[in-house]
Amino acid sequence: PGNDNLCISESYAGRCDDDLACSQVCKDEIRGGGKCGPFKGTKICYCDGCPSATVVTPAETDPNIRRNRGGFLVFAQGRSLWKLPGEDVGETRELSNISGEINKAVTVDCVNHHLYWTNEPTGIRRSRYDGSDNHLVVKKGMYLGLAVDFVSGNIFWVQCGVILVAKMSHLEDGHKTIISHAEINRYSALAVHPTRGSIYWSHSQTTIETASMDGSNRQVWVTGVWAESLALDYEANDLYWADWKTGNIECISLNGGGKRIVSAQGSAGKYSWGISLSGGRVYWSSYFPTDTLNSITKSGSTMKQHSLPAGRDEIRNLLGIVFVPEECPKLSNACAVSNGGCPFICLPHPGNNKKCVCPDDNSSCTS
Repeated sequence: PGNDNLCISESYAGRCDDDLACSQVCKDEIRGGGKCGPFKGTKICYCDGCPSATVVTPAETDPNIRRNRGGFLVFAQGRSLWKLPGEDVGETRELSNISGEINKAVTVDCVNHHLYWTNEPTGIRRSRYDGSDNHLVVKKGMYLGLAVDFVSGNIFWVQCGVILVAKMSHLEDGHKTIISHAEINRYSALAVHPTRGSIYWSHSQTTIETASMDGSNRQVWVTGVWAESLALDYEANDLYWADWKTGNIECISLNGGGKRIVSAQGSAGKYSWGISLSGGRVYWSSYFPTDTLNSITKSGSTMKQHSLPAGRDEIRNLLGIVFVPEECPKLSNACAVSNGGCPFICLPHPGNNKKCVCPDDNSSCTS
């Protein structure tokens, strides 16, 4: 086998930062313990005695070069999901169109190359990047908030005033309520930071709150905002939102410090809904008085309005958006390898800790 065909143990299902994450014994008895090395733009665990890791190019090792090369945007409007190249170059196409459903929030699992989106009235759907294998994975309910921890393999969503979490691979098998509060409504947005072990949500159109992923250590993070969606910059540890009421694009550092305005759109930017990040740019959608998709640099310069495809369901509003990267961000946590040793759901905690939780209605499971 060549360098592009490493014999990777099934127990090494995650990326790694050092050899400590690869301490399991390889299943193939003729191999030694695991090693951590670069492979195709990331670092993975592979068995001792396998071919060495692929030699990375200078572009992959240069910390000044952003890794979100290529990729594309996906936005929800009416009955449809649309694919839109990030630089308006290449194929633009409709990915999904199901009569009677109104799509709202959309997110991405960059590990398994899946899109997830919420719609009314049926629930949460999943498909591949090209729109194939489109099917319902969570039935019924009213949803808006939706977020994926691609490192741990978990998905979070808002339903009936609570925030739920499930393994993406076992969505039909059960879920765990991690936060319950009567004032969390169906317009509450979600975002998760896999490395920090934190979840963020908008609350009653007035605040943004945060907690550990199991719902503990809850606190108000931002006041005086109306955010319908949230986006995280994993490199800079910043949280972004588009304020539906003021029209401003704003962000705040997760390491402390006040919020700042990235772009003050005023009345021209009101009714902004979706927001997403790619490299050095912030993308957001607005639906009134006309549908628009704009972007600006994170420093607040070089604003651009992106062309939208013809043939859309223009009666319905342009809502959720997500940028789909060519490769996942290089993140890790205590749940990244072998599900953290948990039999069901592994929730990362701050400080590289974790907590095993059980699905609801599973009496045989103990945390």
